[in-house]
Amino acid sequence: MSINDLEFLHFDSGNWSIEAQKKYLDVPTLIICYQKGEKSKRWDDHPIYLPMLVLPKQKFILMFNYDENE
Repeated sequence: MSINDLEFLHFDSGNWSIEAQKKYLDVPTLIICYQKGEKSKRWDDHPIYLPMLVLPKQKFILMFNYDENE
């Protein structure tokens, strides 16, 4: 199975990212898309969350922190 076989197109089938760029020009916007992950669509019946980060067009600083222990 290739990545093209997977149904990622449904995640951004709306205009959420475009609307975020228009409405929130000066701040980063986090959009979380959800899919059920159904076996009938070749997933394994686990929910799928796809984060989409829409960044502002001006200069900014972005920090990211991740800790598996929490």
